[in-house]
Amino acid sequence: MVSIVRTKLNVLYAYPNEPDQILYKLVRAHANSTEYVPVVCVIFYLVNLVGITSVDEFMILILTASRLLIIMGICIPKTMARPNWARTLGSFGTNFCALYLIGKVVVELFNM
Repeated sequence: MVSIVRTKLNVLYAYPNEPDQILYKLVRAHANSTEYVPVVCVIFYLVNLVGITSVDEFMILILTASRLLIIMGICIPKTMARPNWARTLGSFGTNFCALYLIGKVVVELFNM
């Protein structure tokens, strides 16, 4: 998506540092996902290795929905200059569920 918008706007490198520009929002959403998604995948894998329960599946579902909420909170509003409920709720859900799942892995490893 970032490449398509870059082509349409004829911007080959960098991006405008203006929180109301679509390219800025897309680059920030991409960067945020690039930081979190690999870590989340490793967490999902580790939870699966130690044994997954229905509560874990629910937390994985909430974490995934929270990631989508963050992306919506970045891309949909007119500007990123002001906080919004989608980014706040998405961040809380991501961090809460990730910490729960990491805690579960640590507890299971010590119980082995």
